[in-house]
Amino acid sequence: MLDYDFSSLAIKGKASRGNLVTKNVIQRISLKSKGISTIEGKDIWYDTDIQRLNDEEHGLYLGKFEDGDKVLAVFRNGTFYTTSFDLVNRYQGDVLFVEKFDPNKTYTALYFDGASKSFYVKRFSFIVSDNTPICFISDHPKSYLVELSSDRHPQYEVIWALEDKPAEAVDAEEWIAKKGIAAKGKKCSSRNDVKSVRFIEPLVKEDDNEIPSEDDETPQSSSAEEPEAIIEDSEEETYEEPTLF
Repeated sequence: MLDYDFSSLAIKGKASRGNLVTKNVIQRISLKSKGISTIEGKDIWYDTDIQRLNDEEHGLYLGKFEDGDKVLAVFRNGTFYTTSFDLVNRYQGDVLFVEKFDPNKTYTALYFDGASKSFYVKRFSFIVSDNTPICFISDHPKSYLVELSSDRHPQYEVIWALEDKPAEAVDAEEWIAKKGIAAKGKKCSSRNDVKSVRFIEPLVKEDDNEIPSEDDETPQSSSAEEPEAIIEDSEEETYEEPTLF
């Protein structure tokens, strides 16, 4: 049996005779796998009913994928993983969302830390995990994800235990800097009488109306070669490494 990769063939004119695959007698030829066009890419959708990818326009459109692009799957238990965009992939469990992976995209998570019994906030980007589930909140058994936002300027509300005390709105960008995914984050408030937290209407800032010049504009990339710079702050808690499941 002989495998032949047609992507290794140079593109020639239609008058070209082509390449000789083998001098041996051929009994049968079959397609082993179908490659992806390096020119146009491949449009991919996610069907939430069967939790599978497809190229037949069923469900949520994820985007145009090229060789090396990844799919990000995030779950309500505070875990995530990335996969290829192979149509055989299935995303089982309590899925929060599935989308095209972008290493530069910033997310803000609100979660309850079971160890300290406090609400935390963290800002980070997801990383490539190659089908390995990773927890992006603390790994205490009583920890749980409250909400996850991809808003540009997220804002959350702190509800206090005392009912007569008005809720407080917090600018997440001002409260905590973006860090690596292994960071624990920062308490949602310096006070301890927090009853609950939730995202509210995101803020609109002056830079939202700015039109970037050609020199400043950088296209989004699905490659993890040049992720957005991450600010490290030694004052806030971090994990030594992500929790693997």
